Amino acid sequence: MTSRRRTQWERWPMVLFTVTMACMAILIWGIGVAIWRFSWIRPRGIPACTAVYRDGRRHRWHHGVIIFEEDAAKLYLLRSLKPGADLSCKRHNIEIVGRRDVKTGVLRLIADPRIVELQAGDIRVDVAGGHAMDMALVAWLDSAPSTRIPRLSKDRRRLQERG
Repeated sequence: MTSRRRTQWERWPMVLFTVTMACMAILIWGIGVAIWRFSWIRPRGIPACTAVYRDGRRHRWHHGVIIFEEDAAKLYLLRSLKPGADLSCKRHNIEIVGRRDVKTGVLRLIADPRIVELQAGDIRVDVAGGHAMDMALVAWLDSAPSTRIPRLSKDRRRLQERG
């Protein structure tokens, strides 16, 4: 019995098949994430345009959706295929720095646009949205419980010990 080595050309169909299957898996994953973002995230959030400041200068505007959760605001950009949020800021770190008028044509898709300048820790973000987005952001920030309020435990023994 002689063992014959495969030549380079005999291995080519297997390599081509493997590469094709890997590309198909990546494509299917990307389509799945896009469908998930479009069908699950988009209806649950508030449409807004954001510009994040990095290195002291503002980057371009990105269309996205902001979802206000119990303790964090999460930004999902429309063009992103990232499975999680593109930017997440804790409620107690967010501070409204100011508001200003719209001076760019990029935001013409938003009816009655307003720009709210936010500072979240060391990140500065400009959020442009309609009147509803501005009111929702302010109401969400104002309704935050104080960090000094101790949460009551659901454990009955601890509640009885406290009196």
